[in-house]
Amino acid sequence: LEEQAVGDVMMFSTLLDSLIVESCSVSLFLSSRLIPIFRRSYSDELTAKKLFIYSKEDYNSGVLLPSLFDFQSPIGSVCQYRFTSMKSYSPRVPCLSSDLQLANELTSKYKDDSSHVKLIGVSWRGGGKGERIRQKSIVEESFFELLNSFQGVRFVSLQYGNCEKQIENWRQNGLDIIYDPTINPLVNMDSWLSQVAACDAVLSVANTTIHGSGGLNIPTLCLLSRFA
Repeated sequence: LEEQAVGDVMMFSTLLDSLIVESCSVSLFLSSRLIPIFRRSYSDELTAKKLFIYSKEDYNSGVLLPSLFDFQSPIGSVCQYRFTSMKSYSPRVPCLSSDLQLANELTSKYKDDSSHVKLIGVSWRGGGKGERIRQKSIVEESFFELLNSFQGVRFVSLQYGNCEKQIENWRQNGLDIIYDPTINPLVNMDSWLSQVAACDAVLSVANTTIHGSGGLNIPTLCLLSRFA
C-alpha cells in the first residue's frame, strides 16, 4: 500500500527489486498519478507477472480482494522487517523511468539556442499543511539570492502549486529561470517526471522533487530544514 504522499512511494520503490526476487509476486496499490510512471519503470516485471499494480478504481470495482494476498503492509513499514542494512537498498539505479521522448523535447525547448547551458531544476517549497509547509520551505528572497549567485546556468521551476507570480518576479530581477505552464504535477505527474529528467541537476528542499530526481539518478542536492 502507499505510504503517506506520492514522494514517499517513489522513495520506497528502491525496495521493490529485492521484494520481487524474494516473492512469488508483489502487488502495489497506487495513486492514479503514479501508475503511468510505475508501469513504465517496471514493465518487465509486469509482463512476467512478478508485479501487479492496482488502483482505487480496482478497489471500488471489487477487483482488489484480500484473498489475493498472503501479506499486506504499507510499503515504508516493510523496512522494519526486511531492510535492516543500507546494503539492502537500491539494487537497481535508476529505479524510475521517465518518458524519454518528452524529456528530450523539453530539454531542447528549455535550452533553446543555448545548447551549452546547464539546466538546473529547482524547488523551494515543501508540502504538508499549515506550519509544516513553512518549516519545510526556504524563504523565497534567500532562495533568489542563492540562485542569482550562479553563472552560466538556466533554472527550471519544478515547484508544484501556484508559483507563477513568484517566478515572474525573479525573472524581472534578472534570474534566468523557466516556468512551463504545460507541466502540472498535481494533474499529470508523469509529464512532470519528464521535466525533471530534462534537467542536468536538481536543487530542492525536501519534497517530492528530491524523490523524483533521485529515482532517476540525476545529480541532486537536498536543502534540509532544521525541523526535518
